[in-house]
Amino acid sequence: MALELRVRAHSETGLVRRNNQDSGYASPTMLLVADGMGGAAAGDLASRVAVEECSRVDGGADEGEAMLDSLEDASLLANRRLAELIAQNPDLDGMGTTLCGGLFDGHDFGIVHLGDSRFYLLRGGGLSRLTHDHSWVQSLIDEGRLDEGAALTHPHRSLLLRVLNGQPFSRPDLILITLRDGDRLLVCSDGLCGAVSDSDIAAGLSISEPAAALDALVAAAHRAGGSDNITILLADVFDPALAFGGDVGPAAGAPPGSPTSPRSAASPNTVRPTEPPKAPPAAATATSPGALKPPAAPDAAAAAPPFSPASLSPASPASPAAANSEGEDTEPLAALWDDHDTVFATPAERRRQLLAAPAVVAEGRAAGAGFFIGAAAAVPAAAEPLAAAAAAKGSDATAEADRYRPVARRGPRWGLITVIVFVCLALSAALSLGYFYTKEQYFVSAEGGYVAIFQGFPGDLAGIATHRTVEKTDIALADLPLVWRQQVDNTITAGEGGLAQAQLTVAELAKEREACLARRTARLDATASPDPSPTTGTTSTVAPNPTATMSPTSNPTAGTSPASNPTTGAASTTGPDATAGASPTTGAFSTMAAPASDGC
Repeated sequence: MALELRVRAHSETGLVRRNNQDSGYASPTMLLVADGMGGAAAGDLASRVAVEECSRVDGGADEGEAMLDSLEDASLLANRRLAELIAQNPDLDGMGTTLCGGLFDGHDFGIVHLGDSRFYLLRGGGLSRLTHDHSWVQSLIDEGRLDEGAALTHPHRSLLLRVLNGQPFSRPDLILITLRDGDRLLVCSDGLCGAVSDSDIAAGLSISEPAAALDALVAAAHRAGGSDNITILLADVFDPALAFGGDVGPAAGAPPGSPTSPRSAASPNTVRPTEPPKAPPAAATATSPGALKPPAAPDAAAAAPPFSPASLSPASPASPAAANSEGEDTEPLAALWDDHDTVFATPAERRRQLLAAPAVVAEGRAAGAGFFIGAAAAVPAAAEPLAAAAAAKGSDATAEADRYRPVARRGPRWGLITVIVFVCLALSAALSLGYFYTKEQYFVSAEGGYVAIFQGFPGDLAGIATHRTVEKTDIALADLPLVWRQQVDNTITAGEGGLAQAQLTVAELAKEREACLARRTARLDATASPDPSPTTGTTSTVAPNPTATMSPTSNPTAGTSPASNPTTGAASTTGPDATAGASPTTGAFSTMAAPASDGC
């Protein structure tokens, strides 16, 4: 018997934003979340296009890895659709969206992922993050330069490295997992996972009642500030065949110890890596370190092998974390779920309640068996093909007006007028092509002593600026090595990579800045704490000319001779402030460090 999903979906603007740029789609066989970006450049349109294009593969007959092929093709089509809209209206350049979710065939769930929206699995009380953020902050965590707690408040946590934005396509992460009765799935935008820790998310997901669990997660995001749009899809997995068949043993007629379904003992969960793995993936066994422990309940699904996030590729590790496993204080959030039961009376009761519930509970736009939520719930006119909409709007009026349009009079200046019109049209076409081409070019240079990203070309044309500032950074030129400082001064073009390539260049400059500052600090520490080698007693220095006689020092101290033997050419270097014949000049050195050759 195939497993089923019961889904609850929610999307809102949050407590700070004025509009919702998140989109979502939920059905009994598909979950999708897209977090749009771009502000005035229509991030809500980008997320809507992504979920609509990908939702077209819902309801197909794909199973297993065939679902991953369909999801990859759908994400590619969504990216092409964004490119078409940007070509029709260059003002949309800069919009983009994350994409996270996938397809369910009754046994396996195929996941597609781009950006920093996340897919979680709660199994047996343990929470696993199945996706790996494609963000600058996540790269710092991977390198050990930042911890998860600091990532929640990092100033550059919104800088994404892979998204859908109409630019040359970035392949998504594709993951195939096998689900079990009793699993709970969570797909969300960073309005939740970017503000609330995994341990608090696990605590909210542990509430057995789906509506109460969803409310607790939304309340947790609000308590964290609610500074971004919040979109949450919560899905419970259950076996309807066990709803009235008791809670022990496999399905009726199956021999003891056999799996509930033939697919439950299938091959380990698989990942299609988008980059060469750095190390061989760990085996997905019940004893692997990252494996989740199945619930200690006499359930048929308990006989199936537990999901092991260790089977994921090293580039996208899952981090199982039970509630409060990091030792965090969740007491302020406890009030969000204190009034709710955390367990059903029996697994069979849970299945019966889920079986009686609607397949999808959401406030949005119905589409077949599913619902669109967030920005995708509306159908803005801007989402329609712009050229086609403009043609349809004016076609009838143009045809009627052509019947009564007067014929232009031909005078002696007809030839001159034709030439002028032709020149104006040619000039207008050239300017338009140049403008559109300029909109696709990006470069990195300096502005006010700091690194910035510009759109267009460096310099100006006849006093008219050919570029504009797109993004400003806090990277000071003075903090970069000399070679990088010179490259920024001379501008670094992004080439065909566009804005995404320029952002990668800025990320590299940020690394160089940190390394330069570290070298500078180390050098200053070394010069401020020297290792002198003073000597005691009276020290003599030998004059370059052995026949020359040095004059004695004034105010000699005890133990020193007011004058040395004139024939030896040696003279005491003991100064007026020396004591007991010590020579303060011996072993002396300058504390001024020479500037580093690399400019740091």
